[in-house]
Amino acid sequence: MTSEYWDIIQPDFKSINYKNFYTELLTYTNKALKVIHEKNGHQPPFVVTNYLNDRTLNAKVKYVEVNSYQLGINIALPALIHFYFNNILRTSNYLSHLGSLDGDYIHSFYKSGIPTSLPENIEILEAIPMITGSSRPIDDARAAAAVALTKIAVSFCIYHEIAHIELGHIKTFQSDFDQIEFVEFTSINQYIKNYKVRQVWEYEADKTAAIIVISDMVESQNFNDLTTQFELSQESIDDLIGIVVSSIYSLFHQITYKTKWWKFNNTHPKPLTRIIAIIEEVILYVEENYPNRISNSRDFQETVWSAFYSTHYAWKEMKLYKLQNLNKQKIWRKAYQELSKLETNRKLFNKLYKHNSYDYPFYE
Repeated sequence: MTSEYWDIIQPDFKSINYKNFYTELLTYTNKALKVIHEKNGHQPPFVVTNYLNDRTLNAKVKYVEVNSYQLGINIALPALIHFYFNNILRTSNYLSHLGSLDGDYIHSFYKSGIPTSLPENIEILEAIPMITGSSRPIDDARAAAAVALTKIAVSFCIYHEIAHIELGHIKTFQSDFDQIEFVEFTSINQYIKNYKVRQVWEYEADKTAAIIVISDMVESQNFNDLTTQFELSQESIDDLIGIVVSSIYSLFHQITYKTKWWKFNNTHPKPLTRIIAIIEEVILYVEENYPNRISNSRDFQETVWSAFYSTHYAWKEMKLYKLQNLNKQKIWRKAYQELSKLETNRKLFNKLYKHNSYDYPFYE
């Protein structure tokens, strides 16, 4: 059982750039609710988002009263994600067309493993600019890309939590499962009795969040800004969708690194299974909703999958841990088997929480 008290912290950084960056991230909650309202036509729930005074990579949500929720994002989460993207942009496999890698190398702190928490001996608001500033790529274009990728990944995190609210997961978790709040990453022992339901919820929230991200990223102003930022063609949305997918896949690996969540009955599906589900959902959604903005179906799908592979091989270049060999059919077979089980369980369990949803867009 988690504490009902939330230790809220204001992003009161000495640097105006950091303060603006963190303030902007909080606006993503309203962006998500706006997209949901435009797509579904219903009045979305009321959600208040705050930063929590916590140095780990995590988030939590709480149902407060009728149609009202609190969303807490650990203030360390954006910094830890930013630190990761700073380092992956120091590899030759990731966005190799962008800027220059001359004289760059992976930050020494990173070689001991991906940090999932800020250093304990430094104040949080001091540690954040320290780890992001010291890990910054030398090339300005690649450093700016790391910031943009961080925004995409953090927006996915926020949209993922909003999806849990929208789909009825949070209200059900607190009312029917007798929990005070919904914590995204926690000990498996706390949820061992309902981990299969939690996996289904993560599966649904992933797919919903991915659609919200895509809807936001292809909006004209964001599309123009991001294609310029990443030096992409504006003739189609193919490349930008690929970058969105790669940022989400990167996030999944960062979350599961140095944990054993993927080795047993975890509350989250395995990273490969999660990204396959997202890629298939995104391809279907884009081809149905933006057919005139992609090159053609075959090239679009190839671009998205190529972005996935480039992310995978950038991880291998960092040599942080032994990744699965994607050339082995057995790896893909297991991932698709897990995906099939998730869909089967979704149909079995949705009656437990569908009545608490504001919109349940999945087929029965």
